[in-house]
Amino acid sequence: MSDISGSALLGSPKIPTATVGFPAMTATVTAKKKCCKDKPRCKKCPVTLKRLESMGYATRTGQRTYVMVDVVPKSALKKARARS
Repeated sequence: MSDISGSALLGSPKIPTATVGFPAMTATVTAKKKCCKDKPRCKKCPVTLKRLESMGYATRTGQRTYVMVDVVPKSALKKARARS
């Protein structure tokens, strides 16, 4: 598997996500230490990544690291970043 930067999988990808004969690409995203409490939350906010994990778009590998399973749809990212 090839690794690409985490920001490419959080939103619009700059490269194709899957091509015939190649495995799906994964990315490791490191969460920030603290939430900055912006509105909407940033893409690397620990709360956002935790919500994406509960939706099934990320898998937690360490204390602050997540592996993005696939390209996150814009609607799911918007829902995870929303303040409630």
